[in-house]
Amino acid sequence: MLLGPWNLKKNEKVAFEIKEKRMMGMGEVVWLQYDIDKNYAIMGVKFSTISNS
Repeated sequence: MLLGPWNLKKNEKVAFEIKEKRMMGMGEVVWLQYDIDKNYAIMGVKFSTISNS
């Protein structure tokens, strides 16, 4: 889940980091769904690179 206002769009390239799992990488948004007030979003990401740092 993403918190806060985001201007992400389908097919947009994104970088990510998951500190708790020591993972980072790049991906592409394949689907995106906001709540009615756009306070949070959930999205599907197709990962192109993933690494454990």
